[in-house]
Amino acid sequence: MSENQDNSKIKDIAGTVKGIVENVPVYQDVLQPAAKEIGIGLQQAVHIALAPLRALVWSYDRISLFVTSRLNDVLCDVPPERIASPDISIAGPVLESLRFVENEEALRDMFVKLLATSMDIATAGGAHPSFVEIIKNLSPDEAKILIHFSKQPEIIWPIIDLMGCHKGTKEIQIIRRNFNLIGYEAECAHPRRSPSYIENLARLGLAEISETSWISQQAAYEPLENSDDLKPYISAIDNTPNNEHSFNHKLARLTNFGDDFCYSCIRKHSTHRIRAFALKTD
Repeated sequence: MSENQDNSKIKDIAGTVKGIVENVPVYQDVLQPAAKEIGIGLQQAVHIALAPLRALVWSYDRISLFVTSRLNDVLCDVPPERIASPDISIAGPVLESLRFVENEEALRDMFVKLLATSMDIATAGGAHPSFVEIIKNLSPDEAKILIHFSKQPEIIWPIIDLMGCHKGTKEIQIIRRNFNLIGYEAECAHPRRSPSYIENLARLGLAEISETSWISQQAAYEPLENSDDLKPYISAIDNTPNNEHSFNHKLARLTNFGDDFCYSCIRKHSTHRIRAFALKTD
């Protein structure tokens, strides 16, 4: 599809939204000038919001230039005789997906490194077709967490549940589930959303959340328990009559599938590291 066709599609979308706004009955009511003014403002806001899409959706010419340049960087240490045409089941979806991630460097690089993995005879077997859909289901922050994980694939990360317990009935309610500090360590744009990020990585099969506590390393959980992010919740629990807070210690780590994903889509091509697990303690 040409860039002109791409732009035409965006214009059609903008025109459709504009037409909907113009035809909502309340905007035709001259007895409601305030609402009409709001409608005009909304129409302008929608137009402005959609305008950047013209530049954000890449043409295939731009994708080709970008991919060729990045592949040269990623495959610079691979002998030419090991370079082969990629599997179309990977290359096709990768090139299509790249059209929509111009401003997301981490996601762009994952797509290109997956393509590079599929082009190297020595690593092509690790390029699973499902990896394309997985990247498409990642937010930029989740990509940062995976990059952070990939640097230390043998590390197990402490996570906790904050719970409120009624002293009389002993009824327990989970107030904050899967709380962790990984978002801060990975320098995410929204680090407080890292519990949701970890749950999505688990949903995708890249990470697993274990209910088992690393009993010999209880000190690893102290930064989480003392986190400023939890203090308002702890205070609310403890200030409620007959209630007290407690913590459930758990673990998060890459799965074997997640380690394969990181190898194919993130880490520079090298021999797999032996995964002798250790708990993150600082």
